[in-house]
Amino acid sequence: MKKVALLVVTLMLIFTLPTMAVTKLTIWEKYDEATQDPYFQSLVDEFNKTHEDIEVEMLHYNTEDLRENFQNAMMAGEGPDATISPFDHVGVFAVLGIAEPITDILPQDIKDALVDNALPAMSLDGEMYGVPIDMGNHLMLLYNKKFVKEPPKTWDELIKIAKKHTKDLDGDGVNDQFGLVYNLTEPFWFIPFMSGHGGWVMDENRQPTLNTDGVVNAFKFIRDLKFEHKIVPEECDYDIADSLFKENKAVFLINGDWSLNGYKAVEGLDFGTAAIPKFKDYEWPKPMMSGNGFIMAEGLSEEKQEALFEFIRFVLEKENQVRMVKELSILPSTKAAREVEFEDPILRGSIEQLNHTKPMPIVPEMRAIWDALRAPIQNVMNGSATPEDAAKEAQDLAEEGVGAMH
Repeated sequence: MKKVALLVVTLMLIFTLPTMAVTKLTIWEKYDEATQDPYFQSLVDEFNKTHEDIEVEMLHYNTEDLRENFQNAMMAGEGPDATISPFDHVGVFAVLGIAEPITDILPQDIKDALVDNALPAMSLDGEMYGVPIDMGNHLMLLYNKKFVKEPPKTWDELIKIAKKHTKDLDGDGVNDQFGLVYNLTEPFWFIPFMSGHGGWVMDENRQPTLNTDGVVNAFKFIRDLKFEHKIVPEECDYDIADSLFKENKAVFLINGDWSLNGYKAVEGLDFGTAAIPKFKDYEWPKPMMSGNGFIMAEGLSEEKQEALFEFIRFVLEKENQVRMVKELSILPSTKAAREVEFEDPILRGSIEQLNHTKPMPIVPEMRAIWDALRAPIQNVMNGSATPEDAAKEAQDLAEEGVGAMH
């Protein structure tokens, strides 16, 4: 009888004990659904198994839908607790007041874990708005080892090699193998030439700086690649450059870290990566660097803030960051993972280039800069504008576009 009474008391105690409160987090993200989402979902699953007091749900959107849906949901008071967004979403979300500044609440251990230029890349007007997970999204030089075993150290060397291998293979009078291919008229690909000649897109006051000697000289350089050195195709967009490189019909390609896994999968393509060579008498080209990181929704409760920081710590653990690099070929944001000597030489070349990058401005005015550069680049590359006229036109268009925002 005593045993029965003891059992009853025990059961009563079990069922009257308070259950552990679970903090639920909803996070919207924009990683590639086919190639990257499975990795991040595996992190969520592992975190949920090992943290009984926190439950994370991650939902996927493509980049533009994420930006638009987050804006609309937050305005309606129904948004998620955080997003994993490209760095440039910070500018939009901060201006709209739907991202929580984390300067005063981000734990010191998370700050200390990140490389020096990580948090500044997601900061605006002196406030931190995001915690980077990966950094990169940067252009670099890819070289086909069928033609050259080591990357060129200078542009003079690259041009010499490129001229040697630009050929008409089928005898129809038109070149079908090229020394250099890239997206010739897309502004993002113009940035390394601009920065390498001492130019940049805007000043510290967000005012366009496109009519400078550096920008003019960059226009001259890309014009000469086509009309003087004749090492690039007459017309070349992203898809043409990509196809020529995959078909072993291009020696050098300028493309981004997002493309590396695709080239690794091409049978018969043996390639390497390196930093884009330095310009004679100028500087290292500095492609724009971006990435993806956590952005906390405005108005999040202290309880959810702490839960989110705990999940961020987990994502940034060295083991998880190293696994991300190996599986996705994207580069980490933490010091511990950057110090790992990765065996993959393709990744080493990407990291070399990352050391010569500049953060992409995350301010809304950057949209006006992109729009202003596109037509002048096209006009230089089709021979209808001089470099000087192109720089002036770009500046005028950018000033007009920025002015319309204010």
